[in-house]
Amino acid sequence: VEERLLSVDELFEAAKTGALEEAWCIGTAAVISPIGALGWGDKCYEINQNRIGELSQKLYDELTGIQWGTKPDPFGWTWKKYSEYRQKPVFGIFTLCVFPAIIWDT
Repeated sequence: VEERLLSVDELFEAAKTGALEEAWCIGTAAVISPIGALGWGDKCYEINQNRIGELSQKLYDELTGIQWGTKPDPFGWTWKKYSEYRQKPVFGIFTLCVFPAIIWDT
C-alpha cells in the first residue's frame, strides 16, 4: 500500500490504461461512496464498469458494522449510550476526514 498525492494526469492515465481498479470517497455522512466514472475536460472514464468494487464493499461492510455495533471496534471510534426512548443501546462513531482513495494494479 502506498499513500501519496497524485496528479490528475497520472490518475487519468491509470483510468485510460485500465490500471485503475477502484476509486471511492469516504466521510462522515456517506460512509463510503464508490466512484463510477471520472471526468476531466473532454475526457471521461468509467471505473470498474460503474459497479462497487470488492474492496469498496468490504470497507463499507466493516465501517457500517462498527457503526451499528455488529462488528468489534478495534480503534475506539464508537461509544454506547442507552436511549431513554428505545431502551436499547445507541451507537455513535467518529469519522475524521473526507478523502478520495484510489486502487490500481501496477
